[in-house]
Amino acid sequence: MNPRWKLFLGLLLASIASIALTYSAMNYNREVSPDTSIALPKQDRPPMSTFELGKTSFLLDKRHPRIAIIIVWIGTDYPPWIDLFIESCKINQPSFDWLFFSTVPLSKRPKNQSPNVVFFDDHSLEELEERFSERMGFEVRLNSIKLNDFKPAYGNVFADYIASYSHWGWSDVDMFFGNLQSVICLEELRDFDILTILGDESAKLHLAGQLTILKAN
Repeated sequence: MNPRWKLFLGLLLASIASIALTYSAMNYNREVSPDTSIALPKQDRPPMSTFELGKTSFLLDKRHPRIAIIIVWIGTDYPPWIDLFIESCKINQPSFDWLFFSTVPLSKRPKNQSPNVVFFDDHSLEELEERFSERMGFEVRLNSIKLNDFKPAYGNVFADYIASYSHWGWSDVDMFFGNLQSVICLEELRDFDILTILGDESAKLHLAGQLTILKAN
């Protein structure tokens, strides 16, 4: 095929893909009303059974579950792809919030901002270790590798931040999310205490660091 025709077809396919993504985003924004982005107070949340819509997305229910994904980040700066990570989180409004607890200075907060990605940064390492030690009941020393051992304890360590959520969990930062609201259904959130996202048999042995969701009860 003539190289010019190849270039033309490539540009045409890219344009079609761009239009399709824009149309999808417009439909998504129309389906979700602004007031659904507010977390329901714990005492006002309906029982989990009222969330059930069978094997369907919980975007169809205005009183859908709210899920807090906790990330603890130790370092002097965020990774260079953090803005792309945040962009992938935006599509999961209003059901998912990412809460960052970080030692990164406020001056280095990512340029890309989203209402569902909240940064509680500018903590010192000592302040984080003090919080972990107080909530865990023993002395804790943290580093970026050791944090993996403490992920299941995040719900206890940061309990005061997630009181208004129906679920909490953790994820990694070195990944990009699709629309989680379209693949995690209400039935799964109702029937299981823990959802861990792994694509092989290793899910039977451990909880995934990439993404794990637990009931907040």
